[in-house]
Amino acid sequence: MSTLVRCLAWVGISFLAAVIGSVGTFAGLGDWYNNLIKPSWTPPSWLFGPVWTALYTLMGISMGLMDSSSRTHSDPSYNRQLIQVFTIQIILNALWPLVFFGAGRLWLGLFVILALELFLLTWIRIGWRFSRTATLMIVPYAAWVGFASCLNAAIAWRN
Repeated sequence: MSTLVRCLAWVGISFLAAVIGSVGTFAGLGDWYNNLIKPSWTPPSWLFGPVWTALYTLMGISMGLMDSSSRTHSDPSYNRQLIQVFTIQIILNALWPLVFFGAGRLWLGLFVILALELFLLTWIRIGWRFSRTATLMIVPYAAWVGFASCLNAAIAWRN
């Protein structure tokens, strides 16, 4: 399978997580979310769509490049680790909006998003072996999730 096909497949998987997560987001938006006490540095709602679109695209391309590179590695366990860490982080990515927005569980949401950040950092560590360019594509995602973790914590604390 070519690198382009791998990238497209991983982008598709990434956007599947977006679709699943959007169910929770749309369920929780409205009066419940609007009535939460949020910090002054909360980004405007219109910003989230474009940011997440870019991040899902980057994570899929990154994984596609790493997947192609890891398959040529002499130790096949690296590819298994890479796929396992990606799978766990994408599940956590889809789970967070279901917990935070859909269920309104702010502290549990914080736990999920911190676990997501941990797996993103693990993905970066593993990915560095295969493709530094692909790994650098994940850095904005990890930074955004770090920021979102701080925002989740601030909202949970205030409410």
